[in-house]
Amino acid sequence: MGGCGRPGQWRDGNLEFRRKRDLSIGRKTVGSSAILHGGGADGALVLGGNSVLSVGTAAARANLYVGSNETVAGTVVGLLDARQGVADIHAANFSVGYSTGGAATGTLRWDRPTVLDVTNMYFGRGVGTGVLDLAAGGTFLLGSAGSRTSLLAIGYNDSYAGSGKALANLDLSVNDPTFAAYVSNDLSIGRKTVGSSAILHGGGA
Repeated sequence: MGGCGRPGQWRDGNLEFRRKRDLSIGRKTVGSSAILHGGGADGALVLGGNSVLSVGTAAARANLYVGSNETVAGTVVGLLDARQGVADIHAANFSVGYSTGGAATGTLRWDRPTVLDVTNMYFGRGVGTGVLDLAAGGTFLLGSAGSRTSLLAIGYNDSYAGSGKALANLDLSVNDPTFAAYVSNDLSIGRKTVGSSAILHGGGA
């Protein structure tokens, strides 16, 4: 296992990482005493050519959090760059930029010909900001015709935050990458749900 840039950031050509349950990159949880204070998190995982990232299985799916702030304070930043090496992901919930009140930004850099196997995919959840970074000539395949993703949510506010909004702008027209998303149940783009207490407050999407 190789080098580390800033704290919480791995950039390595010989990384092998296998995770059966959750994978968190830049995450602040409600179990932290900093829930009401300004502490944050800044994490990045950048795969190299010899890297292997295996998360979950089709039978036992994991949860992925990239830039997740489950508190009402502080700033969280997360980056997963999986353009090189091997990334085998089977997830129940994959949240890129999730917040329940504090600041959070998550970025997924992706370019793979293999299908991303995710039940619920979120870009910009709660009052977080989610970014899908696809370069020109890149490929992003979410689900397949035979095994569809249940939910694709882009700018999806299901938080209890009284202010702020879910932010995600997946503009594929600029770099024009190969993009395919097969959704079986729910495609939500800019949505504020009734399950959120923000229904009576100013939070939006």
